[in-house]
Amino acid sequence: MPSRSFQDLLRSIARTIICAVLAITLPAAGADTVDRAAVLRTLAAQDRIVAEIGWKLQTAGAPLCRDRGWASGVVLQGLSQYGRSYRDEAVRLFGFGDRPIVFVVVPDSPGAVAGLRAGDLVLAVDGTATSIVAQDGAVTIADSAAAADRLDDAMRDGTATLTIERSGHRLTRTIHGQSACRVRFEVRAGSDTNASADANRVQISSDLVDPDRAEQDVVPVLAHELAHVILRHPQTLARNFRGLLPGFGKGGAAIRASEIAADRLSLYLLDRAGYSADDAVAFWTTFLRAYDQGLLSDRTHPGWKTRVAALQSELVRLKGLKASGRPVEPPADLLTPSR
Repeated sequence: MPSRSFQDLLRSIARTIICAVLAITLPAAGADTVDRAAVLRTLAAQDRIVAEIGWKLQTAGAPLCRDRGWASGVVLQGLSQYGRSYRDEAVRLFGFGDRPIVFVVVPDSPGAVAGLRAGDLVLAVDGTATSIVAQDGAVTIADSAAAADRLDDAMRDGTATLTIERSGHRLTRTIHGQSACRVRFEVRAGSDTNASADANRVQISSDLVDPDRAEQDVVPVLAHELAHVILRHPQTLARNFRGLLPGFGKGGAAIRASEIAADRLSLYLLDRAGYSADDAVAFWTTFLRAYDQGLLSDRTHPGWKTRVAALQSELVRLKGLKASGRPVEPPADLLTPSR
C-alpha cells in the first residue's frame, strides 16, 4: 500500500505493527457532541467485515500457505482496549465484563457451529482461566492480545474448549478448527489510509473499511496483504532493508518486487475465496493511479502503471487456466520461498 509519510514508510518496510488503541484515535473524551454509540457500532461493523473477509481468504487460501493452522472464526476482545470515555457505552452495547468477550463469530465458522455468540464472557480456554480485564485501568491492547493468543495456542491441536458465561449461566463450548493460513486480521483505528502485514498478522486502517463498499475496497486490500504473509515478505524485507534511503539499492528492489508478487498472488487468493479478480484489478487501477506520487515518489513501490500491467497479465493467465479447465494455480516461480 502507498506510504503517506517517512514514518509510515519505515513501518511498511519492516512490516512490524504497533496496534493503535481506540483512545488515541476516537474523538476526544471531552467532545460532548460525539455519538459514542454510533462510533462504536461503526467500529464493530468494521471488525465483523474484516473478520469475515479474512476468514474466507485464509481458509480458501490454506493450500497455498506454508504456515497453516487450525482457525476458529472467533474474535475476542477486552474492554481495556477502549478509551475510558467509551467504556460504559461499550459495556451496554457489547456486554463487556471483567474477562474477554466473544466479539465476532464468523457465520458458518467452527465457532458458530460450536454455538458461540457475540457477547459471551470467556472465563477459561481449555480449562485455564482467562486474565481479569481492569475496567477502570489504563488503555491497553494487552488484554485483547493475550486473549487472542490464548485461543490461538489452544487451537494448535485442532480444538479448543471455552468456558463461557451467558445471561448468568456458565456453559462449555468446544470448537473444532478449520485448516487455514496462520494469520490474524485486525482493524487499526485511524485514518492513515493504509494496510500492512507482519509475519502472522494483517492490519487495515478503519478509514479504509467502508461497510457499504467492503466487496469493492476491503477484499482486494486484505488479499494483497495476506499474499505478503504467504510469500514471507515481512521476513525478507526485514533482512534486506538497509540505510536511510530505502527506495534505493537491494532493499528498494526487494520492496518493489514484493509488491508485484503480492499483487499477482492476491488474484488467486480472491478466486479461491469466490471473489472477483476482475473487480480487484479495477480497484487497484483506480486506487494506485490516485495515490501514485510520480516524480516525487519515495521509490519504495513500483509505479502504478507497472503494477496494473502485472495485475492485468496475471489476470489473463488466471482466466486462461479457467477457460481450459486446468487447475487454477499460481505459477511455480511466484511461490518460490523468498530469500
